[in-house]
Amino acid sequence: MTHRSRTHRLALLCVSTALATGALLTSPAGPAAAAVDAYAAPQYLAAVTAGASGFSVYDMPGDRYPLDEQLQGFVDAFSLVGLGTVTSHDVRKSTVDGRPVLDARLSGKNGDESTVGFIRLISDDDHLVLAMTLGLEADKKELNGMHQQLIDSLKIP
Repeated sequence: MTHRSRTHRLALLCVSTALATGALLTSPAGPAAAAVDAYAAPQYLAAVTAGASGFSVYDMPGDRYPLDEQLQGFVDAFSLVGLGTVTSHDVRKSTVDGRPVLDARLSGKNGDESTVGFIRLISDDDHLVLAMTLGLEADKKELNGMHQQLIDSLKIP
């Protein structure tokens, strides 16, 4: 499998599993409650030469779980589904248009490959938005620009 297709698959899988895994890890009632808490979400993903960039919109109260717990669920999803390891760093909390936002950088390893990325979680009364850009460490500068373009283009009504 080429790195590009593997990165694309990795990004898609992580976006689709992060919140369900976050619910599993943070739910006081455990796995049974997580099954109820798992939310389907439309996913929008673009594969680009440097990796993948996309977002998901979850129809759920955005404040159901704290954003830092959602980030931890996302990070833990990598190892739980056998995609190597990833860590978050440079975590920043802020607000955009009055909505709580958490931004973080991602770095990881899967075998010999180093992966980098960026993630933004946006909490809304009725939604949680997860925006992510992921790719090879060698493409970090290009990935940063792509992620900035992605988050600048997100508009929540």
